[in-house]
Amino acid sequence: FLSNEFKNAGLSNAEIVRRCYRTMLDREADTSGFNYWVSKLNNDGLVEEVLAGFVGSTEFTNLCKQYGIDRGTIVVPANTKRIGKYVTRLYTKALGRGADPSGLNYWVNRIVSAANPRQEAHLAATNGFFHSNEFLSKRVSNSDFVRILYRTFLDREADNAGYRYWLNRVNGGESRDNIIAGFAKSNEFNKILDSYGLK
Repeated sequence: FLSNEFKNAGLSNAEIVRRCYRTMLDREADTSGFNYWVSKLNNDGLVEEVLAGFVGSTEFTNLCKQYGIDRGTIVVPANTKRIGKYVTRLYTKALGRGADPSGLNYWVNRIVSAANPRQEAHLAATNGFFHSNEFLSKRVSNSDFVRILYRTFLDREADNAGYRYWLNRVNGGESRDNIIAGFAKSNEFNKILDSYGLK
């Protein structure tokens, strides 16, 4: 489940849950359990959290006992859930869509395992999302670009004075990277990072 092959398969959350049931519990999913785990993945959950739930279940424990093996454990870092919400936010604000499971897990693992998670979260927003082929292929206008930066970095719509200020700068030929840097260095964005436990 944590292999690159699985992560790169592009499976839907529903299919991931089906495979968890088949692989770990040797059965098809029951409706209530299926809906619970799919909902968890749809709401900023990570594959690791779902796996931890299956591994810790009585049903999986009993299966392992039948085969005479230790079931093991999966430890999900304490801040993983909050970082998952932060990354999901980047998908919705910067790219205008929900996070795909492989992308979400990629960015969360990058941030969680980084020597400086706050710096990595900062780089994910600036270079990761705004330099992505997906964002660049949208070819958004300067006005839409500024509005997206407000939503992504400040979590709000643009105020008139601020909007005109940043739009004039980018219309005047200043690079978009410089404009992104201006937003990323703001106190508002730093407070957002704080709120996700990225100290």
